Amino acid sequence: MPSQPSSEVVFAALNVCGKEKDLNTALSLLECNKSVVSEAAIALVISIAGRCGDYRKAVGLLRCNNPSIASYHSCLAACSKAGAWVECLEVYQGMPELHQTTLSANIVLSSMAKANRGMEALDMFQQIKNPNNDSRLRTLCALIGMNDLEAARQFQMKYGPQDTRMLDRLTSAYAKACNWTIVKELNAQRHSITAPKLEGANIPSTFQPWHLLPKFGKGKQSFWKIGNYQDFIVALRPNRNPSQNGIKLILLEPVRNEAVACSKNEATEGINRPNKRIGYLLMQNAADVSTLLGIFVDPSYRKNGLSKIFLAVWMQLCLEAGLLPFTGVMNKPLICLTLQHTFQYRPMPNRGVMVHLSRGSNGEIVLYSPTKKSIAGAFSPSDVKREGLVFATETPSGTQRTVRVGSPLRPPNNLQDHVDTVLGIIDNKRSLTSEVDQKETRKVLKTILCGL
Repeated sequence: MPSQPSSEVVFAALNVCGKEKDLNTALSLLECNKSVVSEAAIALVISIAGRCGDYRKAVGLLRCNNPSIASYHSCLAACSKAGAWVECLEVYQGMPELHQTTLSANIVLSSMAKANRGMEALDMFQQIKNPNNDSRLRTLCALIGMNDLEAARQFQMKYGPQDTRMLDRLTSAYAKACNWTIVKELNAQRHSITAPKLEGANIPSTFQPWHLLPKFGKGKQSFWKIGNYQDFIVALRPNRNPSQNGIKLILLEPVRNEAVACSKNEATEGINRPNKRIGYLLMQNAADVSTLLGIFVDPSYRKNGLSKIFLAVWMQLCLEAGLLPFTGVMNKPLICLTLQHTFQYRPMPNRGVMVHLSRGSNGEIVLYSPTKKSIAGAFSPSDVKREGLVFATETPSGTQRTVRVGSPLRPPNNLQDHVDTVLGIIDNKRSLTSEVDQKETRKVLKTILCGL
């Protein structure tokens, strides 16, 4: 007869089941090796049940064994992941008081936040002996989820007046509700926390009256139309973290269908729903400066020169609003190439690294340092993966362009000429048309982009 495997072997086999999300095999291993399985092994099988979305099996395993604190936490996590807040609370209440730690209570609060159970989360929070910052944040998220912003704000003022994470969540919620008065107050509160020593410093501007532009859509699909470029809709939308005053510039392609607007006061001319979002440009604005943070273009629209169009539209809006279109530290080689070669942007002196850029045989971006120095350290692993970067040790064949990456970039004095070249001039008029009256364009853009 085959010998009984050791507990270490069983645990190793269960680990493999966990990686493969094979719950049935894990349960068979547990059943056939009851005499040697450890408490850690039982906790692992409960965790596997949670990863597979079977929180009921996780609860059943917990009740059929003498659970350790690890088993309880695995079961709580399984219920929380499935959004089963009632079962999660029942498991917590059935734990020995010694095991009812702040960590386990926070898992229950997470399940309540996912289910938008604000009042239950508040009751739970008040029962925790030693709540931490995560406890407060998750309770706040639950109150926001049930759309009781007033209760959420009262909770933040009482339990986390200096917690910037709570302020950011609350600011985002009020921005989605278009309550810009409260957003401005919260932004000022955050600024007093993060920059208390800067006497006389200007509080970063936050979103102001977006009603100056027509709004279309609801929720995540909403946008504020700013104009048109050729057949595209040019729109703006607040970023999900308004405390940073981030704004998305969106290009949409109308799909010819029945026109829909989201209120009686909204014009439907030229807007057809649904609209295909081509991509967006993310900017962060201050009193006189708009800083480019990044660009995303839908993969199905890439290699059509749309990044250049995004940049030109952003620059044109900034020029009309009287803002300087700068960039932060830019580690995206293709954006750096477009900014420096098409729009003649200038890097800061002695900042960043100079590279030769070319395309590989499979479309990858090949970077080569003419100084023979290693340039891999100038890019984070996420940059390398997202941008598809390859670092060459020898001079690549084919056409190469020289560009500086890792530096803030500044616009040239004749930026308007370069923007007009990209966007085009038709009958002495720019092809980027505004949704608002020309006389009001500067005022509207200045108000929307910077709140001035």
